[in-house]
Amino acid sequence: MEIMVLNQEDVHQYVRSLPSGKPGPISVNLELPEDIYVEIGTEKMRLTTALFSGLAMRVDGALSLNFKVLLAYGQTDPIAGCAIAELTNGTLVTIAIANIDRSIKLVPIPLSIRNKDKLRLLRLQ
Repeated sequence: MEIMVLNQEDVHQYVRSLPSGKPGPISVNLELPEDIYVEIGTEKMRLTTALFSGLAMRVDGALSLNFKVLLAYGQTDPIAGCAIAELTNGTLVTIAIANIDRSIKLVPIPLSIRNKDKLRLLRLQ
């Protein structure tokens, strides 16, 4: 079994090359720009790189995509629009487009935030 040691930039390309649903061995060499230290006995040693090894697996799945458009009452020109998809980990991903300032924004909404909002609403009832 051959294990590839990859840099951070090569990981996505390697995982895309794996057959869907079949794990493959991987090792990723991460550069650590932060000041991270490990205590060995009484000495501190600064870590500059870390090697993570394990299995990686690509999982393909169809995402259901919803489109929403915001219109002013009585108007036909859109104010804003978005495409919304839910990822397999529960995160909502939205690409929002505003007509006013011509901006395009990618907005991830983690499941934890969505659950907090639901719990808060339940407490209010």
